[in-house]
Amino acid sequence: MSKNNFPFHAEKIEFLKWQFEYVIDQIKVADNKINFLLAVYLALLSIVVTQIREIADIFIDAKYCLGQKILCGIFCSFFIICIAISFALVVKTVMPRTDPKKILGEEDYKSPIFWKDVADIGHESFKKIGLEERYSDLEKQVFITSSIAKVKFDSVMKAYILLGPTLIFFLILVILVKVIGG
Repeated sequence: MSKNNFPFHAEKIEFLKWQFEYVIDQIKVADNKINFLLAVYLALLSIVVTQIREIADIFIDAKYCLGQKILCGIFCSFFIICIAISFALVVKTVMPRTDPKKILGEEDYKSPIFWKDVADIGHESFKKIGLEERYSDLEKQVFITSSIAKVKFDSVMKAYILLGPTLIFFLILVILVKVIGG
């Protein structure tokens, strides 16, 4: 590589490094948001669990009519479904299933800058990797990491959207338990 090209390459590498760090920061934001939502969903679930005895009594006790049992069952079911979907979205956010080989379309992809692949190739092979190959892989890492961030933010957005119906079903369920079981 000639000395004339070095500033251009250094500038491109610095830009990709900044872009990579920005995406990593966005992934941390998604993780923080989903942790907040997880706390909210767990709080709602714990409130319902503390009322499980009252809910069970509505279904078991003969003094409640079939309509009351069905109404309570419907909202209880909807609430449980929303919570289950929410927990699935939390798992999808925390552990996004992205395969770099599929994202890039390269079945034999090994990264000269990804820590696991670097450890696998050994020190001598690592020293022989050129600047162009490292630059090219940094571009791929930015793309792969951006794909992970997209999966995480899609899941977070769905979990936030699902919070509305979950809260509605939760409130109706709590009110029904208090009114019917009252």
